[in-house]
Parts: sequence; structure tokens; C-alpha cells
Amino acid sequence: MDELLAKECGYTEFYYHCVQIAQRMERISPRREEYYLLKALLLANCDILLDDQSSLRAFRDTILNSLNDVVYLLRHSSAVSHQQQLLLLLPSLRQADDILRRFWRGTSREGAVTMKKLFLEMLEPLAR
Repeated sequence: MDELLAKECGYTEFYYHCVQIAQRMERISPRREEYYLLKALLLANCDILLDDQSSLRAFRDTILNSLNDVVYLLRHSSAVSHQQQLLLLLPSLRQADDILRRFWRGTSREGAVTMKKLFLEMLEPLAR
């Protein structure tokens, strides 16, 4: 998606937010292993209610420990600073999620596009 298409779709807030995240990612320049672990952490840090929250916590701890180990091995001299910069991306990604949900909820309210029930359920706010 480019800027022009984002404007046509009314998607500019999300587009500019993603551009900002992409620029930060370029400055940080994560290695492949760091990127995959950050992505795993995003997916594991979901807001769903499980019967056994302790297993989810243990899984997240494993990912965080792996990220710590990988950053230390790849960037020994600047490991702490680099890991902090990686983790500081997470709030921006959460904001992007909120912007995206707002856009689609607004689109649903307008009724311009027919949406499936499952998609609408996915847009519902989660207990945080």
C-alpha cells in the first residue's frame, strides 16, 4: 500500500503509523533471529483468557530468554541497549493494532462493506 491508496481508503492514520514503525525498524536493523523472536513474542503476548495462564507465562518467558540470548550473542558490546530498542517497538505495534481495529469497526458501522461474523468478533475489544 502506498500513501495515495491509503488516502483513498481512509487508511492514512494506520499507513503513517506503519511508516514510522518501519523507519524505527530500519534504524534498529534487527537480525533475522531477533525479528522472529520479536514476532513470536507479539503472538504470545495476546490478550486471550486461557484455563492455564501459567503455561502462557512460561512460554513468554522462554521467548524473552531466547531473545536475550540471541541479542547477547549477536551484539555483545551493545546487547542491553539493542534489546531495549527492540522491546520499545512493542507499544507502537500495539497502537497499530488499535488503529486497525478502529478503522474496521468504523467501516462496519458505516455498512459500506459486508463483514463476516468471525471478523466482527475479532474486532471486539478484549479484556486486558
